Order: sequence, then C-alpha cells, then structure tokens
Amino acid sequence: MVKKNVVVIASVVIAGAIVATYVLSGSMNMGVEGSGNRQEPVTPIPENSTVVKIVANAGSNSFSPNPAEVKVGETVTWVNDDSGGHTVTSKDGVFDSGMIGKGQSFSFTFDKAGEYQYFCEPHPNMVGTVVVTES
Repeated sequence: MVKKNVVVIASVVIAGAIVATYVLSGSMNMGVEGSGNRQEPVTPIPENSTVVKIVANAGSNSFSPNPAEVKVGETVTWVNDDSGGHTVTSKDGVFDSGMIGKGQSFSFTFDKAGEYQYFCEPHPNMVGTVVVTES
C-alpha cells in the first residue's frame, strides 16, 4: 500500500483580488483498491451546541433555524451545508467566521443577552439572527 500526504492550496480570484484561500490536507491511497472512498473532512462540533445550517444563498432562508435561540453562556455552531463558501459575520462586529467552505463550521459562545443579527459578507442578502436570553 502506498500512502502519500497531499496538501492543496487553492485561491479564489475575482476581479484581480484574492477573496478566499483554502488549504486542504490529508492522505490519499495511490493505486490501492478502494481508494475512491474518500470522505470530506469533518469539523468537530462542540458538545451542547445549537447547530445552524447554512443551506443556500436565499435571503433570510439561508440559515436554518432562523432565528436561533440560545441562553447566555451557550454556543451556536454554524455548519456550511452549501456548496459555496460563506461567512457568518455579526452586524455589530461581535463575531466573524471568516470564509468557511462546504462541511466546515464556526462556533461562537454568547456571553450577553440580546439579539445578534448576522450576514454573509460575499452574499449580504443572506441574513440571520441569534436571540440570546438570560438563563
């Protein structure tokens, strides 16, 4: 069995500017039967986290559930189930995921009650809200 480590660096260039860079690494079986069963990397989700899926570029229907409701001290994890890259960026600057690709996630723990509106930077029509209440 021959195994090789592979690192792929890919940049997305729009209008002459790099807008996203992805670094993927892992091992591939070269010339081994069954090597076509590769799985996408899985990002671990914190225990007791409320999961919000990024499902599409569809305005307020882009995130599910929307709004997400949690208590102070709880964590929300956004998982990108869409094929494109997205961000989870709060309008008030409290959190920003940076670009997350398909299958990747971003987690944030809320320490204050309130309503936190967020959007996707490359797709500002993608909007969501996290409602945080006292425990």
